[in-house]
Amino acid sequence: MKIIQIRMILLVFTAIILTSCSKEEEGLYFNERQEQLPSLANAKIVGENIAYRYNTIRGVLASWLDSDSHRALIENASFTHFGISTAKNASGKNYFTQIFIKR
Repeated sequence: MKIIQIRMILLVFTAIILTSCSKEEEGLYFNERQEQLPSLANAKIVGENIAYRYNTIRGVLASWLDSDSHRALIENASFTHFGISTAKNASGKNYFTQIFIKR
């Protein structure tokens, strides 16, 4: 049962993360994605890190860890689940998205 629930949560995260990579340009912002997660993933608290214009995950992670607010999300022990993804938009810009939830 737990494995099935975890797989379902990962599928939901993947769908939301992948769409968030391209939706930023279309005007779908974090607060709109945040509203989806309580019903889709039973989330009580939601956090998100986004980065673009980086070519490697190392660069993204270094940037997130150098930022107090981004690092605070990564280190927040209240979150119980997270997902991370990257996608390239039509113009070739890389988007990296990390979503955190507490269930």
